[in-house]
Amino acid sequence: MQRPFAPRLDAAGTTLLRLAAEISCVLVPCVAFLALYLGRYGAPPSAVAPHLRILADLGALLACVRLAIACCGVSRPVRRAADTLLLGLAFTCLVGYYALVITGLQSWGRVATSQLAQIYLPRGVELLDVLDIPLYVVGAAALAVVVLGVCLGRLAAARFDWISVLLSWAPRRAIEYGAVAVFVAAVADVGWYTLRPPVDAQEPLALSFFPWDATLLVGPHTGMDKAASAQRGAREDDARRRYTKAAAATRHNLVLIVVDSFRADHTSLYGYARDTTPYLAYRAAGRGARLSPAVRTSCAETVCGVMSLLGSRYVHRFSPRMFTLHEVLGAHGYRRILLIADDHTHFYDLRGHYGTVEEYHDASTAHSPRMFDDQDVVDRVRSLPKWDGATPVMLHLHLMSAHALGYLHDDSLKWRPVVNYFYPANRVDAGGRLVAAATNYYDDGVNQADRVIHDVLEALEAKGYLRDSLVVVTGDHGESLGEKDKWGHGNSVYEEVLRVPLLMLSQGYEPAPLRARSPAQVDIAPTILAELGIPAPDTWQGSPLQQPEQSHFAYFQQGAFIGLLDRQSGWKYWQDTASHRDFASTVVGTRASRPTANTPASLLSEWRKAVMPLAAESLVPTR
Repeated sequence: MQRPFAPRLDAAGTTLLRLAAEISCVLVPCVAFLALYLGRYGAPPSAVAPHLRILADLGALLACVRLAIACCGVSRPVRRAADTLLLGLAFTCLVGYYALVITGLQSWGRVATSQLAQIYLPRGVELLDVLDIPLYVVGAAALAVVVLGVCLGRLAAARFDWISVLLSWAPRRAIEYGAVAVFVAAVADVGWYTLRPPVDAQEPLALSFFPWDATLLVGPHTGMDKAASAQRGAREDDARRRYTKAAAATRHNLVLIVVDSFRADHTSLYGYARDTTPYLAYRAAGRGARLSPAVRTSCAETVCGVMSLLGSRYVHRFSPRMFTLHEVLGAHGYRRILLIADDHTHFYDLRGHYGTVEEYHDASTAHSPRMFDDQDVVDRVRSLPKWDGATPVMLHLHLMSAHALGYLHDDSLKWRPVVNYFYPANRVDAGGRLVAAATNYYDDGVNQADRVIHDVLEALEAKGYLRDSLVVVTGDHGESLGEKDKWGHGNSVYEEVLRVPLLMLSQGYEPAPLRARSPAQVDIAPTILAELGIPAPDTWQGSPLQQPEQSHFAYFQQGAFIGLLDRQSGWKYWQDTASHRDFASTVVGTRASRPTANTPASLLSEWRKAVMPLAAESLVPTR
């Protein structure tokens, strides 16, 4: 005898089977994607569970919408048409998203983010040209995915119609209550997902739609993608293990002097009309001196400038554990002394990026009652013991005289009147004209830095540190003084903030000449090591300036601005990713203009392709 509940159980089984068949249509591309994501692109297995969970939530919400349509009493043809549309759209969006993720991983090594979509999708044709993907290929692929999605949606609506079977045996009220419960549970879980996106598990949707949570800040305007930087950190650790010390390093003493906000074209060293750097100009004319063409910095602020200088890395290749100049010299027996007039302990933990050193002082432990006073550095240099003649020393100084927050002594005011342009009210007069006293203030700061360097080197000479030494004077970035309505730094990629001096002074040995014509900040550390006969880590991106340029491009960026210097053609190219505009100019000029018909199309395509990793890997997302 047939059991009374048998038909209902059979109908329930049919419902589950059809639902499973529908789900399998989605799982096929999902499983294929996850296999690539883990197998080829190195994502951790921890990404699988949260990805399947969020897909289940979204699928449950879609099912609730379809049940709501069915419960509204619409005709069966209309319901099937709605199911076909919704399922086809869901499948198309899923496959399209996976294609974008794979494109990003293949092209620049990072999951495509919603921010990147905002930047590049309005310039879709240009993006395809950059990626060397023909437009017809994308069109054909998109059409194929849409057609496949519609076909699968129609198949699911007709052959796997579990909703009709469910409605035939389950009470309507039970279906409605059950759908509401599932909807509320799915919404709650999606809400939790948005509050705690699993970016650390490298779940792709979280990386795409919550890029801020997937970013490690390394400065006020600069960040690193956590996943990509972790992989680079692992490569840095591997480079440490493989690094072989030089058996016959010359081990000259190294004095590295970094002047904050040190703009090259406001130094008489580089032909400025005012004699702002008389001491450095005098030393540049002496024996053993080499003055490089102005160096292009990697960014326009201290944190990334210092990290790029010491780690020979462009910003989009930063990692939390960079193999730095300090570490290399420490491995070769150098005593490392850092004397910083700024507070690098609390300013985005630059102190942590310096690593282990034998002696460290900055403004957080300054003896001077005045903040950011270079005199404290001079006093600490004068208190150093005499050099023992045996242990090589690296002395790293960071000076603040040229910075708007640096302390200016009254006897350093060579050009008057002065007003500190750090305050916006001091920058222009009532008629909107630039205040000359603001420029005077900056030039007086540069002149004071020149005097500080004189005092430091004089003290080191008296203590024997310069007997066999290399002195390197440079800057972390430049400074804008009202040009193009910009002041200070960290707000543009104009020439004023990207070009800094580089002077090398050698004593006790005959140095090799500098041959590079377009030096970059990442080249400074390799140049120093080449001078000392020490091999550079193989993860560094720069090249010694004793050789001609080894790389085609020198990169730079600042927040939403990303660009490059084409060393072969002499052009500078950059994008404003916030406004979706790009700019190009010759390096001779300082005023960038939009690319026009006279900008070679082949170069534009090459530049756009070259800067894409900058936008993909290090641009700080905006909330």
